[in-house]
Amino acid sequence: MLIAQHLWEFILFLIILIGPIPLCLSLAFGNQKENSNYSLPHFLLVLITAWTIVQISTGLILGSLDRLNIFSIILAEFLIFAIATNLINYQERRDPSSFNWQIPQLKQPLSKSEWLIIFASAFAGFVLLATLATKPTTNYDSLWFHLPAIARWYQTGSFTLLDAAGNWIFEQEQARVYPYNWHVLSAFCVIPFGEDFLAAFPMLIAWVLEGLSVYLLSVKFGATRIHSMAASSLVLTVPMMLNQVNTIHPDLPLAAIFTVGLYLGLSYYQSRSLSELSLFLASTGMLAGIKITSLVYAGALLIGLAILEIKRFAVNQKSRQTQFILVNFIKPVLLCGIACFLLLGGFWYARNLLQINYPVGDIGEIKVPLQPVPQPSPVKPPTPSIQPSPSPSPVKPPTPSIPEPPPSPLLKIWRSTLAAQFNPSNISHWQTLGLQITIRLQLPFMAIALQVLAAPLALTKGKTKLVNENNIILNVLLFSTGILYLITPYTSGTAGESIGYISPLLGFNLRYGFPFLSLLGIAAAATATLLRTPIKVVVAVVLVSGLFGITSNTIFDYIKDASFTGNSIVWGSLLIDNFKSNPVEASKTVGQILAVGWQYILIYPILYIVSIALMVWILFKKSPGLGWLNHLFPSRQRSSYLVIIFVCIGLIVIGNWREKRDIARTELYRGIYEYIDKNTVVDEKIGFFLSSRSYLFYGKDLNRKVLYVPFRADRLPEWIDNLRKNKVNIIGFGPLTDTDEDTRKALSWLTSAKGPLKPVFGKDFNIGSVLYRLK
Repeated sequence: MLIAQHLWEFILFLIILIGPIPLCLSLAFGNQKENSNYSLPHFLLVLITAWTIVQISTGLILGSLDRLNIFSIILAEFLIFAIATNLINYQERRDPSSFNWQIPQLKQPLSKSEWLIIFASAFAGFVLLATLATKPTTNYDSLWFHLPAIARWYQTGSFTLLDAAGNWIFEQEQARVYPYNWHVLSAFCVIPFGEDFLAAFPMLIAWVLEGLSVYLLSVKFGATRIHSMAASSLVLTVPMMLNQVNTIHPDLPLAAIFTVGLYLGLSYYQSRSLSELSLFLASTGMLAGIKITSLVYAGALLIGLAILEIKRFAVNQKSRQTQFILVNFIKPVLLCGIACFLLLGGFWYARNLLQINYPVGDIGEIKVPLQPVPQPSPVKPPTPSIQPSPSPSPVKPPTPSIPEPPPSPLLKIWRSTLAAQFNPSNISHWQTLGLQITIRLQLPFMAIALQVLAAPLALTKGKTKLVNENNIILNVLLFSTGILYLITPYTSGTAGESIGYISPLLGFNLRYGFPFLSLLGIAAAATATLLRTPIKVVVAVVLVSGLFGITSNTIFDYIKDASFTGNSIVWGSLLIDNFKSNPVEASKTVGQILAVGWQYILIYPILYIVSIALMVWILFKKSPGLGWLNHLFPSRQRSSYLVIIFVCIGLIVIGNWREKRDIARTELYRGIYEYIDKNTVVDEKIGFFLSSRSYLFYGKDLNRKVLYVPFRADRLPEWIDNLRKNKVNIIGFGPLTDTDEDTRKALSWLTSAKGPLKPVFGKDFNIGSVLYRLK
């Protein structure tokens, strides 16, 4: 890549990153005056949350106007920056005394133990940033429908999910009506580079918000600072949590924005800050538009705050008379919050009701008459045969039983939940669930769970009042999020076709329980404070958990990549489940998969151990603390020099990461991008069918025309003629999942020497994506 091109794309990305900052700073510093318990973590939470709200709102407006392109985004960012800056200057001239902006300082200096906890979490964050920048995702759902949606937005500048022929761009039916709030941020990170280089960067933002909100909620529920830091670090380093960052799954953002909204709601309840109420409303709307199931969490936040407010007004007559003033609800900051709530919370649902995925305007001459329909299983006609008539049997033939009608869609959804499928009397169910939780969540989760289970010991202390408003709220939240996880669709790992069965896939779907995990971490911090868990034990658990989390995350990635490339035929959840029946054989399989990759796997764990050891040496040997850092750049001028230096270093590092990503992409995607770039022209149409990796057919250049051509095994001649008429010469498909025998026979004939398709890329469509050309 040319240095000038990389520099230009990086500048565009920085413009998008920096554009809303003056507006967000204005809100953060304005909130500082309204909240007496303001802190640095609170400041950062408000700043980052406001940034995500502004960016998603901007993206929704541009996308609805069919202007989601680089020119319009940059123009919008400049307008936001200029308007916010001018408003700040105007208010400063009007009231200079009100603009004493200072970043809040820590009330107490950080202890050595706290520095170690922060460093462990920061190292995990650096590993995640390096991973998402240097390694393309191999996540199933991301390649199936998350990234294709973003690629199509990039092509059209609108939120369409239809290709140029008017067909859906993927085969996942439910994803056609999903809300895509967080995907808008991913689109903002894709558009400047014209590729998916930092497509997962918003997931890192969600990870940071998750840590800040867990910490702040722990403090709010009575935990000490160090126990709150430890709980936040443990939640962040759960291997399953780390493993979700380099994907486009919305489950981590759902948990992050839920905990952010919960904190802002409780903070407003105490501070009565209108800016926090505005942020709470906007965050709740943003939460509702992240995922369909997040509607329940958003509704719970609104109902919860409403209950607290009703209780306040019912108990405190003075509060009802003096603080519930109608004029507050027409102030600009609150009106903005209400507007964002309506836009962020209702955009996707209103759009799906009014005009679901309207066709783009440049359909041109392409018309694919075969509309996407569920693939039927052709019924073979009975083969007539001449046989002698059998003599009448004295035994009457049994009356044919009437097959049970298929379950309704709602019943299937309920059957897919863990609450419906889990049988407490079935030991196999306990083994499956226990293994998946133990291996996927590991030491951080165990430490959190054990600390919460020790809560009854607080009764023996006798000095602290255990029944209070905070504890009641925390227990209700913990119970509610636990129940919501159990009744979330697909938590059993099944689609609900039958009852009494759970699948190893439930381990991969543990991500649906991230809100419960967040509340469990908060409860652990509060319990550790009540029980006065020794600080040395807490720090040791956090540091070891960080090592386990980083190592396990790398191992999970390696096993997933081996399954993706076909080097291993065992997928992760099934491999874990094999430990239930044959642990020795399962251990051998893991060893064989990891045998060739130990050098790659051990890089980050070794760096972590060395870095922690160096940090300990600095803290306890060289210097009594890290106060010397405060005098390194004492002036604003020198601080600006530091920013410039870091930007230059970041530019070099990111350039190096992009090169590494290209190498990793070739290795993981088996060179399909390189083949497409070298052997197709930009305007050439690529059709695909029966593929959960349709994103790969876009190549590195996201401007390629990729069409979904639904496969019909019972209409092959018409299907082939349709491809020729529409000049679709390249066909991609695979890897195949569960397909019926007739479909496999049709594919075998199409790809045989006598068939109409000639192989040009890939070897086996059963385990990987392949490309064929029409003869």
